[in-house]
Parts: sequence; C-alpha cells; structure tokens
Amino acid sequence: MGVRSGEADVEHAALAGAAGLFALVAPWAAALALAGAGIVLLARARFDALASTDRAALPALVIIALCGALLGWQGAVGAALVWRGWAEVARAPETLGLAEPPWLAIVYRWSPVAAALLFRLEAPAPLIAVVGAVAGLTIADWALRRLAEWRLGEPQPYDTKGYMLAQARVLAIIVLFPEPTAALAAFAALALARHAERRPAAAYAAAL
Repeated sequence: MGVRSGEADVEHAALAGAAGLFALVAPWAAALALAGAGIVLLARARFDALASTDRAALPALVIIALCGALLGWQGAVGAALVWRGWAEVARAPETLGLAEPPWLAIVYRWSPVAAALLFRLEAPAPLIAVVGAVAGLTIADWALRRLAEWRLGEPQPYDTKGYMLAQARVLAIIVLFPEPTAALAAFAALALARHAERRPAAAYAAAL
C-alpha cells in the first residue's frame, strides 16, 4: 500500500508539472481542459455536503469572483492560487502539531507557503523579505528541534519526512513555475488527479 501511495504521488507530481508547462504554452487551452475535466468528474461524483473541502470552496469562489471583478483576470488568478496553495497545506496532516505553543505551530505550518505566494504574486519586496525571513528562521528552528530529539534518542512525535515533502511539494509548484496561471494549473491538475483516483476506490468499497 505504501509503495502504491508513493507511485501515486510521483504520478500526481508528473501530471501537475505537465499541466503547469502546458499552461505556460497555452494558458487558455489549459484552463478549458482543466475546467472540462473538473466538470466531468464533479458530474459523476457523489459529493458529501458536509465535507470541509466543499464548505471551504464556496467562500473561496466568492472571494475569487470579487477579486476578478475588482482587479481583473490577474486578481482572480492570484486569489485562486492563494486558495489552492492554502488547501494543499491544509490537506497534509504531516504539517500539523509541529510545536507545543499554538502560535508557533501556525508559523511553522503557514509561513513557507505565505512567503512563496507573496513572491509569486510579486508583492512588495520588503514584505516578501520579512515573511521569507520568518519562514526561514522557523523552519531552521523546527529542524534543529527535530535534530536534537534524534541525537538525544527521544521519540520523534512528528513526521519529519512527511512535513518536508508536503512543504516542498507546495513550494516547488509555486516557486518553480514563472507564472501564477501555470502554478494554478498545476494545483488544479493535482486536485483533479486525487479526485479521479478516489472515485474507483469508493466505488469498489461500495460494491463490497
């Protein structure tokens, strides 16, 4: 099961990369293709009305629409990218419980993606520098804590590898693609790939 999960992660990452590159070459074609795939999957899916992701989608779409109305296409893309970046971190349980004080856990979890989003959306340089410095310091502090636990032989209460992989996946998509539309396309492809993979598993479980 773990091997299959690792293979699926690699496949999803490859699909996200391909979608991002396609969006760089033909952004409107990529948007139409992803929208069509999303509509087909949603039409075939049985949505749980109480799922947190469904509840979170409605206010996110409202904010995206408002940003689009006030700031144009780039504003809508920026708002959607912030939403998908937040969602990718929020769905990773490995990023939870990284420090005893709640405020430090929040900084550990959210400062890296916040710095990457500010960089990709071309926020003012001083703001990027401040948030980036906070992200760098907190990640270094977290790594030193985990190293100290390992050297002292204390039990590792956190999934260190899982945390690094989850953060690296999100940061790579945001930072490596030079356009917000390409990063958004990669996130959308990642979400669609997961959703498409869950459907056969759910159908098989229902048939048992």
